[in-house]
Amino acid sequence: MNLKKLKKAHHCKLRKCIEEGTSGGLPGMPVMGELTYKQLQRQLRRLPLPTAVLRDATRFVKKDFKYGAAKKFHAIFTEILVNEQYKDQIPKFLDLVYKYHKPKWLKRFMHAHYMSLKAHWPVVHLIDEVTKDPGLLATYHGRIEKPFSVLEHVKFDPAEEEHKERRTPLPLMKHYGDQKDEVGGMVKQVETLYSFLTRGSTLGLTKLPFEIIFAPSKLGLPMYPTGRDMELKRKVTHVKHTIEANLPMMKTGLDGLIKACESPINKNFYKHLRRTREDESVPHQVKKLIRKEEVVGDDYFRDILAMYLRQQYWHDKENSNYRMNLDSIK
Repeated sequence: MNLKKLKKAHHCKLRKCIEEGTSGGLPGMPVMGELTYKQLQRQLRRLPLPTAVLRDATRFVKKDFKYGAAKKFHAIFTEILVNEQYKDQIPKFLDLVYKYHKPKWLKRFMHAHYMSLKAHWPVVHLIDEVTKDPGLLATYHGRIEKPFSVLEHVKFDPAEEEHKERRTPLPLMKHYGDQKDEVGGMVKQVETLYSFLTRGSTLGLTKLPFEIIFAPSKLGLPMYPTGRDMELKRKVTHVKHTIEANLPMMKTGLDGLIKACESPINKNFYKHLRRTREDESVPHQVKKLIRKEEVVGDDYFRDILAMYLRQQYWHDKENSNYRMNLDSIK
């Protein structure tokens, strides 16, 4: 092979690596962590989605790239454009774009440590349901640790302080009291959302109780405190994962997505797909399998979008409840 052909082959490989955002073994080529904004946008413009959806996504890709958080977009682009995982990855991409903004209470819950929710998370002690024996119940609940009390710790007696001048609470204590109220309200909002997600069969979720259920031992004694804390951690983690996988969509975002889906499917995707399948580096046996595969088209991707829209829900502020979006693309 002469020098001219070597340069041409190197140029072709270099161009492919730039398009895919990989190093390809070439020195100086950017890897995923060094992906440029131009390369990321090039991948975005090749997705098999309505053109209006891609326009909506541009600002979120730019924002995440600015703050060094664009790897999740790049990973999804690779799965769609290289591995052709359309049904699994297109909904994930739409989640990133149209569920980018979340309610403040939901963001607080997703970042909250499970122990900060302990005093507010509802619990059920099975012993209260299976027996009414006052002695057994007194023994059981007497073994459960009482919450730490500052008044009891410092031996504070309110009766002895009645004659003293009323003092203004310290700002720190006032702030902590307000914070406790906020946590309690947040947990109630989380319970309402979780109950909605597991109530029907539309989303196909396993219905597990929101409350933590504690069973007594064979001797009728409660679980050790460390065991109860671990049950709390497992419950909070489960609820977080359930909500994270089925986030609500803002009504404005849902309306915007429905309108955006009316625009034509991006034609650049088909050019990219044709180039990929005609690549000379693809083995002959693989090409034979590719030709046998079902050829994807606009209807295929619109079916994916319609299914995604049917599974979305939003919060109706007027009625203070959640509602499923039963509309689909016509």
